[in-house]
Amino acid sequence: MGTPDEPPHEDVDFLHVTYEVGALPATDTMMIRHHGREYGIVLSGRLGVQLGFKEYELGPGDSIRVRLHAAAPLLEPRRRAVNGIWCVVGRSG
Repeated sequence: MGTPDEPPHEDVDFLHVTYEVGALPATDTMMIRHHGREYGIVLSGRLGVQLGFKEYELGPGDSIRVRLHAAAPLLEPRRRAVNGIWCVVGRSG
């Protein structure tokens, strides 16, 4: 439910995400591609993210921001499901 007196902003999406172990391929074929920027915070679990040639492991409380005109592959969740909050701004380009 959004704020009752405020219309939704057409270019901002908030998402509660759950990535199950085994649900994402641990290869560079799982690429996120769209315009805009993405901001995320991990609430529980551990998630690998590859940006360029660097791989990062995000845990509870870790956040990330990515410009998405480039690609950012998500890697396999580590050991258990990952829950997080993501905000995508400017997806429509």
